[in-house]
Amino acid sequence: MKKETSDSDSDSPTSSEEDKPAGVTPHRIRHNVPKKRPGLKIASLNMRGRQRDSKDKMKMVIDWMHINQISILALQETHTLNEHLEDLNKRFKYIKFYRSGLSTASSRILFLVSDDIGAPTNMEFKNIISGRIGSLKINYGEQTLNIINVYMPNDKNHQKETLTKLRRLLRADKDLKESELVILGDWNFVEDQINRSLQHADDRGVMREMTKLKASLELTDGWRKANPQTRRFTWEGMTGTDRRNIFSRIDRIYISDNTWQSTNEYKIINCDISDHDGIAMTIRNATAPKTGTGEPKLNLKILNHPEFMKEALRLLKKLERKLEKYNKMEIRKSKPRRETALTNLRSHCNPQRLWHEYRVGIVRASGKAIQA
Repeated sequence: MKKETSDSDSDSPTSSEEDKPAGVTPHRIRHNVPKKRPGLKIASLNMRGRQRDSKDKMKMVIDWMHINQISILALQETHTLNEHLEDLNKRFKYIKFYRSGLSTASSRILFLVSDDIGAPTNMEFKNIISGRIGSLKINYGEQTLNIINVYMPNDKNHQKETLTKLRRLLRADKDLKESELVILGDWNFVEDQINRSLQHADDRGVMREMTKLKASLELTDGWRKANPQTRRFTWEGMTGTDRRNIFSRIDRIYISDNTWQSTNEYKIINCDISDHDGIAMTIRNATAPKTGTGEPKLNLKILNHPEFMKEALRLLKKLERKLEKYNKMEIRKSKPRRETALTNLRSHCNPQRLWHEYRVGIVRASGKAIQA
């Protein structure tokens, strides 16, 4: 006689297999299968110390982090001691804090990791240069995400030494280039004059070491690549006896070339609790398909700009002349000895190429008009 199955044991393998029709494979529960990395919003902020008007700024930073839906935040100039870290981990159960410190109070970096980063198989913090640079390594099965938090010194000689040391230490990690790599923070210098107002070039020795670092790890300034013509700044200060305002984009995110296709939404985020604004980017879900940058869009606000109208008209007349020349040759192609000339013309002035050059020229002209 067949035993009746109660609710309590209906999920047992024996009962489920007995109830399955012939030819149907029973459902199998897979245990301990590592999950893919979810989409993450990663950001950086120089918080300029722990106190503001005798109040703890860390709570303000965490509120800013949640308002902007940031999953992982790299902080610089945190003034955080060991006892502060213990207290923070007790107060904020939904955030993990990872710290690198110095004997001095000012030069400390910190990682804040929220509990919405999925289910990593392992997470490891490593102190690279004490108080200045640290890395957070997050494993999702066979996938590895490396995030490096940088707080560069102000002194130019120290900057060169730090960049040289960082390059050598990172190159020694053979697996780093194969992982998803993000290097972000407060660099305290700019690479191009477009990133500073008042404009001037930075130290050549610092630029040389930065170029070596980028080349050795195949790094790209993500925000600049996504916004090639835009002028935005992350820090505001004053200089000179007349106290003139100066602006620069010293806070930057660098990503490896093999990580670029998985990232988007590079942003500069306003932050009222510091003299720095935050910077952020999104690294998409590891299972999501790769997408391109999309079609360039024209800023409609500059359509009546005099310089843009002048350049657009010049490009349009140039396009019309070349298309007219091509059409005339196309009409005469049946005449003797015209085939070779038409072939040469198509190789240099085919309509698809002409239209592409016109579109690129229009987008470039709009960028120049915005900056003017």
